[in-house]
Amino acid sequence: MIIAARKNHVEFVKFLFEKGVNLDYKNADNQNCLDVAVINNQYSTAYFLVKNNMKLRTLSEYMNLLDPRLKEELENPMIVSEKTLFNLPQFFEHLTIMTDPADIPLFIFLKGGNNL
Repeated sequence: MIIAARKNHVEFVKFLFEKGVNLDYKNADNQNCLDVAVINNQYSTAYFLVKNNMKLRTLSEYMNLLDPRLKEELENPMIVSEKTLFNLPQFFEHLTIMTDPADIPLFIFLKGGNNL
């Protein structure tokens, strides 16, 4: 489930969910499938999991899960590189109000990020 969430394979995530896969399973970094979807900018998967009652962490908790270099880039727009995949605060805001993936403005995703 974690690999499917990381790769934004929404249909496979749905299939596993329907088969009763443990959504609370955590990887070595103490992240569940929702955490991995959020951190990897996989909005469609994150939306599906939240819609099916998985609980989001706080924005600050997600920021703490990021690689320190990526976190610094997100906090300082003067050093944003092509490796920065997304704008986590705006991504998180849309997820907390449950914006349908089809209605997400593309401006919240930076170059190279999303698989919508």
